[in-house]
Amino acid sequence: IELYIPAFQKFKDLSRLFARNIIIKEAMATPSLPERMVFIFVFSGVVCSLSTQKPFDIAVYGSTPAGIIAAVAAARMNKSVVLLSQTQHVGGMVSGGLSHTDIIRPNDFDNRLLVGGVAMEFFELNTQWYRNSSYSNHNDTNSSIVWCVEPHVAGIIFRRMLSDAGVTVVLNASVATMVKEDTRIVSLRDHSDRDFAADMWIDASYEGDLLPLAGVSFAVGREPTSAFNESLAGFTGGSSPQFPRYINPYTTDFGNDKMHNDEALLPLVDSIPPDLSVGDGDDAVASYNFRLCVTTRTDNLVPFTPPVGYNSTDYELVRRMHGSGLGIDHIFKSSPLPGGGDKYDLNSGGPVGTDFVGKFRGSLPASAWATANDTTRLMMWKQHKDYVQGLLWFLRTELMDSWLGNEFGLCKDEFVDTDNWPPQLYIREARRMQGERVVIQGDVVDAEDIGVEAVGLGGYVFDTHTARRYACTPGSPPTRAAQCTSPSKPSPAAYVWDESHMVSDPGLFQLPRSFLLPRRNEATNLAVPTAVSASHVVFSSIRMEPQWMVLGHAAGVLTSLAHSQAQNTTGVVQNVTSAKLNAELRAQGAMLDIPTKPQLNACMLNRCVPFGNTSDPKLPPCQFCAGLGSDEWLAPVADFVPVSNTSTNITAQRPTALQKALSPNSATDKPVAGGYSCDRSYLQHFRGYWICQS
Repeated sequence: IELYIPAFQKFKDLSRLFARNIIIKEAMATPSLPERMVFIFVFSGVVCSLSTQKPFDIAVYGSTPAGIIAAVAAARMNKSVVLLSQTQHVGGMVSGGLSHTDIIRPNDFDNRLLVGGVAMEFFELNTQWYRNSSYSNHNDTNSSIVWCVEPHVAGIIFRRMLSDAGVTVVLNASVATMVKEDTRIVSLRDHSDRDFAADMWIDASYEGDLLPLAGVSFAVGREPTSAFNESLAGFTGGSSPQFPRYINPYTTDFGNDKMHNDEALLPLVDSIPPDLSVGDGDDAVASYNFRLCVTTRTDNLVPFTPPVGYNSTDYELVRRMHGSGLGIDHIFKSSPLPGGGDKYDLNSGGPVGTDFVGKFRGSLPASAWATANDTTRLMMWKQHKDYVQGLLWFLRTELMDSWLGNEFGLCKDEFVDTDNWPPQLYIREARRMQGERVVIQGDVVDAEDIGVEAVGLGGYVFDTHTARRYACTPGSPPTRAAQCTSPSKPSPAAYVWDESHMVSDPGLFQLPRSFLLPRRNEATNLAVPTAVSASHVVFSSIRMEPQWMVLGHAAGVLTSLAHSQAQNTTGVVQNVTSAKLNAELRAQGAMLDIPTKPQLNACMLNRCVPFGNTSDPKLPPCQFCAGLGSDEWLAPVADFVPVSNTSTNITAQRPTALQKALSPNSATDKPVAGGYSCDRSYLQHFRGYWICQS
C-alpha cells in the first residue's frame, strides 16, 4: 500500500491535466515497478478522456521501431502525435529479442553512410549507453557504432525518445473498427471501445492491419515470376540451408508402394509436395520465430523448462537430423550482445531450428497470421512458443547437448513481465501494400540514381526464410522434379525437403517514396513504412529493422508535411512532392545518396594471403583490421596460416599471436564477449580471399 498509493495518486493527478506530453514524460521516462503497473491500469482511463478532445494531428498505429521513429519525427515537427501500440509491448523486435541487428551492409560499407536521421539517433544513443563498456564484437566494430543492443536497453532508449518528443503512447490499442470518409481515415476504435481521431495516419504495424479497414489494396504471399518478371519470385523448389543428408520423413520405413500417407508423416513435415512449378505464385510467407536472449552467467540464468503437453516424439525429425551427423550449429546460431553480461541473441541456424516450419499440433501456417484476429494470433504465438520451448528442452534432455543444455538459459533480467520469454513474435512478412507503384526486383538490382524520389538507402540481401517442408518420394506422382530437386544423386527412398529460403545480394539501392504511398483513390491521409508497397522479393530485403526505421522517419516527415500544407483543407500525402520530402529529410540528417566509394579497409582487398600461395615472397603478410571503416589495423602476422576452403574450425590453424588478438579471452572458436569469434559463421569469401572478419 505504501508503494502503490503514491504511484496511483501521481497518475490520477496527471489524468486530470489531460496533458499528453506530461503523461508520457512522467509515465515512461524511468518508471518504478509500482508506477509501471499503475500506468498500465490508469492510462486507459486517461486516454478515454483524451479521445474526446480535438483530433491528434497524426496517429501512428504500431509501436514497432519504425512506428516509434515516425512518431518522434512527426512530434519534432510540432505535430500532436499519438502512438497506438497493439499490445503492452513497445519497441517491436528490437526490444523484443532481435538484438544482433541486421545492419544494411555488414561487410563492405561504413553503415554510418547508410543510416541517418532520427533512425541513426537510436543507434547513437545505444552507442553512448555502451561507451564505457569493455564489450567488442565483430559486427559492432563497424564504424565504431554499437549496432547490437540488449532488449531492455532498447526499450529504455525508445521510451526516452518518445518522452523527449512529447508523444502520447497508448498501450493495448489493437484496432477493431475504423471510420472512413471517402479516401480519408477519420478515426478508429480499439477492442476496449476507445476511439482515436487524427488528421493523418501512419500504419507502422508489422501486419499492415489498417490496410483492409481503410480499403487499401494489399497482397499476402509470393507473386509468380510472370507478375513482374522477377527471376527470384514465386515457388523456388529448394532452399538454402537445406537438409544435406537424406532423412526419412515418415514415422517408419515404408515400401515405395505405401508412401504418400500423410498420417504417417513426422511432426514438422507438412505433406507431399505442393502442386506448383518453379516460379508459380502462392500464399506462402517466410517462417516466423522468436529471437531469444540467452546467457551463460549463472547469476542471471533461468533454466530451460518444458512447455505444457511436451512430447519428445514431436522432435523426432530433430533426432534424425542430429543422428545424421549435423550438430548444434545446424540448429542455432548465437551472436554475442553488448554489456559484458555473457548474453547472446539465439537465432535459427539451419534447416531445423527456431524457425517454425511444418505441421505441429495442428498449427496454422505463417501466412495465416496476416489476416488473423487477435485471438487467433495469440493462439499462434503460443504454438510458436511451445515449439521452440520444447525444442530447447528436447536438445537438453533427449540429446543431452552440453553446449545448449548445461551452459545456456534464458536471461533473468530480460522480458520480466513475460517469464523471460520475448513478447514479440518475429513477423518477417505479412501483408504488403499494393500502392500507387509496387517496387520490384528490377528497381533495386543494379539500380540507377532515383534523385529526389529517394527517402533512404537500402541494400540488405534478399533474404527469405523457409516457408514449406514436405516429403519427397521416389517414383510415381505426386512427386515432381521441380519440387524435389536433390543436391546430389536421386534418393532411393523418401526424404525431407525444405523450400523457399534464398539469399541473393541486390547491391546498394535507394528507397523510393512510392514505398510509402497507397493508391490515391484508396487512401490520401495514410503512409505505410513497414508493410510497404513492394513485391515479395524486394520485401525480403526491406524487412530489416534499420531500413524500416529509415522508412519510419520518412513516413513521419511525409505526414507532417502533408498536414502542414493542408491549411484550411485536409492533408494529402500524395500531394507532398518528392523534392520537398527529399529536402526536408536531408535537413534532418537522412542518408539519401549511395556512397560513391565503398568504405573498405585495404587489408580486406589485398592484404590477405590467398590459398596455395603461403610461400610466395611477393605477397605481403596478412593483416587484420580492428573494424570496418577504420584505419586501425592489428599488428601484421607474418606466420599466418590460411584457412583451407574445407575447414569448419580455424582455431587450431591460426598462430598464437593472431589467436590472442582475435579472441583474448578464449582459445576456442565459440563467441566470446569482449573478443572476436572466428567460427564458420564469420568467415567471409571476398574477391578470392578467405578472411576472418574482425
